[in-house]
Amino acid sequence: VHKWEGGYDVGSALTGSARALKVAEGISVCVAGFRVQRDFVMCERRAEADLYQFGCCLEGRMRWRVGGGAESEQCAGEVSVQHVTGGECISTLPGGQACEMVSVLVSGRRLRAFVPADVLGIVGESVRMWPLSAETGAAARAMRDCRAGDWAMRMMLEAKALELVARV
Repeated sequence: VHKWEGGYDVGSALTGSARALKVAEGISVCVAGFRVQRDFVMCERRAEADLYQFGCCLEGRMRWRVGGGAESEQCAGEVSVQHVTGGECISTLPGGQACEMVSVLVSGRRLRAFVPADVLGIVGESVRMWPLSAETGAAARAMRDCRAGDWAMRMMLEAKALELVARV
């Protein structure tokens, strides 16, 4: 089991990369693409938080458990939504596969300013899964391919992140 405090790390059982970028106040995007050499278990400890994570699985599969909650599994072609409040997250990646994930993290404060409470209520404390629509997949791939070096690219990345959230 590999452990670290916050952030992302590819560890010794993985080859590839993960990059996270704050694109606007209260919005970050994380793009991860890697090959899992052998079964890999990762433990992240997150400080107390109030974030909504929208995760698009473009390739591969993974299982995870947040806190004492139930285990969830996500496969290619699915999008997950969960309310992240901090604590421990255990992720399990089966070996012999390529994985590609694009995640959008939005602060609860920012999301609640625009999204009605009844809509956010469907997320609650558990993970919700939906099939990845063509439009949501296109937004995720655009974020994956974006290299946010200048202001125009950062604006495009923010727009695609918001588009993904709105389409879920």
